[in-house]
Amino acid sequence: MKLFFITLTGFFTFALLMALGILFGRKPLQGSCGGLARLMGNQCEFCDDQG
Repeated sequence: MKLFFITLTGFFTFALLMALGILFGRKPLQGSCGGLARLMGNQCEFCDDQG
């Protein structure tokens, strides 16, 4: 039962830290356009942006 409360406290701590990021207006996380294919110089299939 002790491990459960430690884990629950950890989850609440991380949730609080993420909420603080929203409250301070930090830029949200975004994926890269094209992902790993862009590293190889391929064209993005979704937005037609040439890498």
